[in-house]
Amino acid sequence: MTIYQVLCVLSVPTAIMAVYKMMIRQIKDVRAQNDAIKLGLQALLRAQLIAD
Repeated sequence: MTIYQVLCVLSVPTAIMAVYKMMIRQIKDVRAQNDAIKLGLQALLRAQLIAD
């Protein structure tokens, strides 16, 4: 048995892909949060400029 076959039997490639997908999902969530904060801050600043 090769090292790759042993790792496949132990489901190591599956675990690596699961961690990779989790990291990608976290990055997307953080980006979405940052975009929402940015848009909210822009709206507040715009409202402040209009009020002045």
